[in-house]
Amino acid sequence: PPLLTSLLAAHQGRAVPTLLRCMESSHRGIAKEAAWAVSNLAGAPGRAGCEAVLKAGGGPVIVTTLKDGAFDIRKEAAFALANLCAGGGGGRGEPATLTQLVGNDPDALRTMLDLIRSVDMEAAALGLEFAEMVLQVMPGGRTALEAADGIDAIESVEYRGPSELQLYAIQLVDKYFGADYDGDMAAS
Repeated sequence: PPLLTSLLAAHQGRAVPTLLRCMESSHRGIAKEAAWAVSNLAGAPGRAGCEAVLKAGGGPVIVTTLKDGAFDIRKEAAFALANLCAGGGGGRGEPATLTQLVGNDPDALRTMLDLIRSVDMEAAALGLEFAEMVLQVMPGGRTALEAADGIDAIESVEYRGPSELQLYAIQLVDKYFGADYDGDMAAS
């Protein structure tokens, strides 16, 4: 988007690193707002926001925040990670980014999938959407999801929460682990 591109250009590469440093702040409000801003930047239509975040070294900062932050900050980091892995707003998933950020870090994937079990239904929905992206796009995604207890996480929604999430969870299990699924860990 022209506004995003001009904003990033105007700050000559300083804005995103500053936001990432703020995500690491011990001040909860600053960390949360910075994570929110990074999430929105990564979620902007097109690739420019994602590229700016990745170029500034945002992947590891987001993953660390996702694993170690307070829940509200972790949730914002989860949105940022999902947006990065999707390839920006409207993206369907970037296999290389998924592999780099969660495929090579089972704890990051497990933390994203733990959102599915959250009592926060927005976080649970995000976790389900992320699980679907992993299953659809990431090489070896089904195997990685199984290893991170993702099937149990998805099934945990089938009996709680809004009916839309229950139906979504049932559809994911049926589509990726249904009658045709034989548990072959070599399949992706």
